[in-house]
Amino acid sequence: MRPDSIFDFITTTHGLPTRGLLLDVYDGDKLIASSLIDHTPKSMSSIYAMFHPDYGAYSLGVHTMLLEIYAARQLGVTFYYPGFAHHEPSFYDYKKRFNNLQWLDWRDAVDWLPYGRVKGKTEKE
Repeated sequence: MRPDSIFDFITTTHGLPTRGLLLDVYDGDKLIASSLIDHTPKSMSSIYAMFHPDYGAYSLGVHTMLLEIYAARQLGVTFYYPGFAHHEPSFYDYKKRFNNLQWLDWRDAVDWLPYGRVKGKTEKE
């Protein structure tokens, strides 16, 4: 499910309403993870994250999320949105490894409901 190009996510045809940031993680000189982030004066939104396949066991999605939260705090941002995840199991499950999660039930009544934390592969049940 690799995109064909970075321009699948970034356009050059119009002005951007938000400031785009790029967060990179290196192992020495080797780029091993990267996140594209939108930033406004009050909010930060994680748009897309990727990691080097040789580093798949290192939970770089969680690592970059923590770095994004740290950057949001340093920039004085009030709200941080980690991007969507599926209710069913998916490759977005690393986003469900945090506490105090909520999900939006938009089918019957638009309401935010608690969502239980998903344990990572290395955590005990």
